[in-house]
Amino acid sequence: MSDVKQKEAQELVSGLIARARAAQKIADTFSQERVLELARAISWNVVKPGNIEEIAKLHLKNHSLATIRVNTENFRKNQRCCKRCGRS
Repeated sequence: MSDVKQKEAQELVSGLIARARAAQKIADTFSQERVLELARAISWNVVKPGNIEEIAKLHLKNHSLATIRVNTENFRKNQRCCKRCGRS
């Protein structure tokens, strides 16, 4: 990796770490109920209709382990699970 790319990567990671630490300070003030609500919202955004195909495409692009159809079917199974569990 060139020095320029390495520096860009380090800056990106440093920025992400700073954002994560700021978010953690905010989350530290949340009640358990609020943490569960946040976790459900994050989970739903992963499996909700419309996002499934995009996540499958991203996974395929990064890993090339399966087809978009197979990845989409797997994400749809997770979506059905969330609906059954009342997390929609």
